Amino acid sequence: MLKQIYHINSNKFGTYCNKYYICVNFKQLIMKKVYYFLFFALISQTVSAQIEGTWKLAPRAGSLAVGPSATDFAWWSSNEQAVIDRACLFDDSIKFNASGVVTHYINPETWIEEWQGAFNPQCGSAVPPHDGWGYPGQDPFTYEFNSTTGLLTMIGYGAHLGLAKVINGPELVSSIDAPENVTYNVSFSNNNYTMTAIIQFETRGEDGTPNGGVGYWKFVYDRTDAPVIGNPNVTFSVDMSQYTGTIATGVFLNGSFNNWCGECTPMTNIGNNIWETTVSLPAGGIQYKFTIDGWNAQEEFTEVLPCIDNIADGFNNRYYDVTTDFSIPTVCFNSCEACLTNSINEVSLANKMYIVPNPANDKIEIISNFVPKNIQITSTSGAVVLNKYDLNSTKNTLNISNFAPGVYFVNVYTVDGIMIEKLIVN
Repeated sequence: MLKQIYHINSNKFGTYCNKYYICVNFKQLIMKKVYYFLFFALISQTVSAQIEGTWKLAPRAGSLAVGPSATDFAWWSSNEQAVIDRACLFDDSIKFNASGVVTHYINPETWIEEWQGAFNPQCGSAVPPHDGWGYPGQDPFTYEFNSTTGLLTMIGYGAHLGLAKVINGPELVSSIDAPENVTYNVSFSNNNYTMTAIIQFETRGEDGTPNGGVGYWKFVYDRTDAPVIGNPNVTFSVDMSQYTGTIATGVFLNGSFNNWCGECTPMTNIGNNIWETTVSLPAGGIQYKFTIDGWNAQEEFTEVLPCIDNIADGFNNRYYDVTTDFSIPTVCFNSCEACLTNSINEVSLANKMYIVPNPANDKIEIISNFVPKNIQITSTSGAVVLNKYDLNSTKNTLNISNFAPGVYFVNVYTVDGIMIEKLIVN
């Protein structure tokens, strides 16, 4: 037991000691507890403030996207037309309260699909429990957010982000199968005005049953009081020096962003047969290719290469994920690589490069029969995630342990040009 030895300034919080003369100053102890309580309360309030407020799906291309990995959303990405067609979804909002309650504000009509009873995907009356209310009699929707892990859990039957069908499992085929909670990986950008939620789901086969595969959905939200974000400016350039045909009216950029319009996005010859153009594009994935004299000639890719989309639509087009202002490295016409500075000869054809292991999750070794000038690794969006210079060996080990799972491109620069190989990080 503790016995009181003395009081400090007649304060009831004195110093107490046990029979072994181990003493505790309760005034200091309580003040420390109060300090720590206030400190962690302040931290909690700061963390909560990051997600607190009202959000809407960003009315931009790419705010809804799905793909094979958390960094590759090439299966499908919403375009500007989708924002128009799904206006009833983009005008819904969601509010995260400081108390932990989350409120869905769903208008009389929202986006519904066949699994909810619609004949075709369309705007229609919200279907319980994804109508903002959940099941009758249940408690309000709540949420838990861990700023350290980035995990956001929506709690309550019907609580969700993005599309109601997307859960931590196979996509819903019936409203009655809605889970009690759904967890997303959340990150913030644009000074916390933009929130990106990514969720892994299980894919289904053609017969509608789960087939053991996985996919990833991405949902991008803006705060309702967010400032207007300008579209990123993306510069495209192509080297026509090895093109053997005739160029009459010029080289053009065609893609999903301009409806493959032919001559509406001309490129300029800036010298050395390099053609260039800069286009303001909404965020999101695009397909594109370089063409000559409108559509008189075009790039013809007969196989899937590192710069080519893997969308099963019958076409092999270039693919790029627009995220910020960026100049895409110059490529040779009809190639994913830069044109060789020398004519193709036996030496350049003999250049070999291997990535071991691939797929990988920790370290990779770049093995070649030449000493690279430098090695660069880029994401599918073109962002440089690693650069290695001053190389003096044909074997170079790179640490990729901090890479997020997904698809990357390893660009090995030689005296003749650039060699590109796809890298998969587990």
